[in-house]
Amino acid sequence: MKNKERILWVVALFVVLLAFYFKTNEYKNLLTGSGQEKTMLHNENKRLEQIYYENKAAIEALEKEVENLKEELEPYKGFDETILISLKEKGFTGELKDIVLDLQSHRELIPYEGSLGGTMGFYSDEHIHVLSDKWVFAYFEDGHSFGFMLLEYDIKDGEIIWKVIDSYLF
Repeated sequence: MKNKERILWVVALFVVLLAFYFKTNEYKNLLTGSGQEKTMLHNENKRLEQIYYENKAAIEALEKEVENLKEELEPYKGFDETILISLKEKGFTGELKDIVLDLQSHRELIPYEGSLGGTMGFYSDEHIHVLSDKWVFAYFEDGHSFGFMLLEYDIKDGEIIWKVIDSYLF
């Protein structure tokens, strides 16, 4: 019985050593894999940092371009005064914003029906541009579709008379 007991202990020890060997290899492989994953993540981080700095440089360049364009627009701000002088000669007593507000009240000038239950209108006064004492360029929309119009206007007896020159819908 002693031999059987010894054999049993040797087999048990062999099984424990074998289990230890397999677990050790499993952890070695896991460490190797995590090392590769760490390298991969490091490379990905480097790539993302490079993209970040490229985008940051592009943003700075665009911000500088915006500032330059704003400076280029400065000389054109005097057009509003020129337009107003010409309108006052025609008997207009208001401001350019009054022309914009008047146009916003004339949705019937838009030659398109609203889609999906929307109503076409000139909703944004920032997108209505008085080009001269005769022309207006306007953006219109219904919340789903939008377009642009070129309009002619005239002032008779203090009333603004509108005429659609052209329009298109996106």
